[in-house]
Amino acid sequence: MPEHNPYAPSSASLAASGTASPGSEGSIWRHQKILVMAPGSELPHRCVKCNDVAAEPTKVRKIYWHAPGWYLLILVNIILYAIVAAFVRKRALVAPGLCQTHRKNRLLRLTAAWLFFALGFGVTLLGFTGMNNAGLGAAGILLMLLSLIFVIIAGRILSAKKIDSNLVLLRGCKEPFLASLPPLP
Repeated sequence: MPEHNPYAPSSASLAASGTASPGSEGSIWRHQKILVMAPGSELPHRCVKCNDVAAEPTKVRKIYWHAPGWYLLILVNIILYAIVAAFVRKRALVAPGLCQTHRKNRLLRLTAAWLFFALGFGVTLLGFTGMNNAGLGAAGILLMLLSLIFVIIAGRILSAKKIDSNLVLLRGCKEPFLASLPPLP
């Protein structure tokens, strides 16, 4: 008969279980395709896309949100909007995990976007200086702008649907990860 050691560590694996970190158990839920969590709680150490074990290290990211009505200030003045949005925005700190496969895919998308930005910069220089062709220069500027938009989209892991003092609602988690979470009570 094997002896029981009360001081031995648990044989359960938190990385693949359905629970979050020890201090935040019961503070993460799902509501349809939205991840709902209490502010300050930690996400489980799993990939938010495929629910596999997350690769180390997971980076803590700041996610910002403000009410959509503030976007109307862009019609008045974009600088005024930027100043007001910086003051009224809410912030949440999250550390979404990605498995090795999804991390590599994200890195490839970001690298491709930055390469297209460099190509656009070269085409712009060639168009305005080397060939003296304004159409080619404009195409290079357009390519740079499109690649910057793609960098923003490709670099995002999770995005905020709403942040308030009680709850943080996040988009971007896929169904395998969300299926492992309890429904919102």
